[in-house]
Amino acid sequence: VRAAGLRYGVYYSGGLDWTFGGLPLDSFEAMIRAIPTSPEYCAYADAHWRELMERVDPDVLWNDIAYAPGANAPQLFADYYNTRPDGVVNDRFDVIGVRAGTAHADFVTPEYTSTPDSPAGMFEVCRGIGRSFGYNAWEGEDDYLDPDELVRMFVDIVARGGNLLLNVGPTATGEIPTAQAQRLHALGWWLAANGEAIHGTRPWTRPEGVTDEGLPVRFTCSGPAVHAIVLGTPAGRDVELDVRPATDATVRLLGTRADLVWTASDLGCRVELPVPLPAGPAHAFRISRVAD
Repeated sequence: VRAAGLRYGVYYSGGLDWTFGGLPLDSFEAMIRAIPTSPEYCAYADAHWRELMERVDPDVLWNDIAYAPGANAPQLFADYYNTRPDGVVNDRFDVIGVRAGTAHADFVTPEYTSTPDSPAGMFEVCRGIGRSFGYNAWEGEDDYLDPDELVRMFVDIVARGGNLLLNVGPTATGEIPTAQAQRLHALGWWLAANGEAIHGTRPWTRPEGVTDEGLPVRFTCSGPAVHAIVLGTPAGRDVELDVRPATDATVRLLGTRADLVWTASDLGCRVELPVPLPAGPAHAFRISRVAD
């Protein structure tokens, strides 16, 4: 993983351990009751985390479900940061405490929900491509995210400063189901043309806008450049954006090389297109510099 230039994180299900909590789990209430809280479990889970920290020096500690109330999570975090100062931990060691401001987390993890409008710090939306984390043979086409919906959801999350943690569930033989692979390819092909508006960017002064014909727009920035990502396809040979470029700015449609002709408008700017754009989930425009 690290040889490929990626960060390495570890996942731990701190709240579900059936060797301590017992079976069956036939309801949500039963699952909550099964979360182990004994001193023996606290020592057991703490030892697991420390073994992971020693063996793989993870960049992320991603706990799930819960963590035993008697466990000393603050000491675990302190020891982790002492060896990995740039490491991060999620909020699921103590979600309630994090929300109340009495527990620590570097980022929060909304699940199967819309992007928070005003997240408290960093956030990472997590969900499966379908309704399950993992492969579910009962899922059909209607259970999966539409490919265009996946692209637009991803753009919206990035524009608001978040990450998307998208679960992929292989079959028992290790194969990625066709329906899931189609969604991954759709996102990958879109990024191949428009990745400049995503990779290495930061939120702009505002995350969203709208075109003159009512299409939603999401913004990201990289240095002085601002990316206006139109969620949908403009209908004609031009598109009007609610952002005003600097007088000497250039505007380019990502995936192409030529600068586009633009003029100031009441909304912001009107950008001329050489041909009508093909239908797609989103189209990204790079504005080299905006007016002060």
